[in-house]
Amino acid sequence: MDVAEIVTSAIAVLALLVSGWSVRYARASARSADKSAGAAERSADAAERQAAAAEAALPPPPPDVAWSARRDYKDRYLLKNIGTKSATGVEWIKTGDSREDLIHFEPPPGRVLPGGELEFFVIPAWTDSPTELLITWDGQSEPVAIPIPS
Repeated sequence: MDVAEIVTSAIAVLALLVSGWSVRYARASARSADKSAGAAERSADAAERQAAAAEAALPPPPPDVAWSARRDYKDRYLLKNIGTKSATGVEWIKTGDSREDLIHFEPPPGRVLPGGELEFFVIPAWTDSPTELLITWDGQSEPVAIPIPS
């Protein structure tokens, strides 16, 4: 064997070793890439679940117009607009129940700003007192029942 064959053989063996090392490195790199892709997918899923949970935890936006009634003093009550917008064209709807004769608004309903209140009185009687008011306003033609606290 002459020197050229020995050098050629050595270069071939060296190339084979480098090639083998490259294949091992490429496989390890591919496994790492697969692991990284899996971790990224799990992270994205977790982020989506977290965003959905955060959205579900948010309270619903307050209604434009909503009402609550409370007793202020003895037979004096306040009907409050707890919504975010003014209620215009507010009307008290009478159903014909004789207990409704015990309710008196002062002044009559009309426009109520957000946080604003209407004063009404429930005249004391020996019979059962009314338990709710039926109210409508512009944009709400179906009467809404507002409980009157006892």
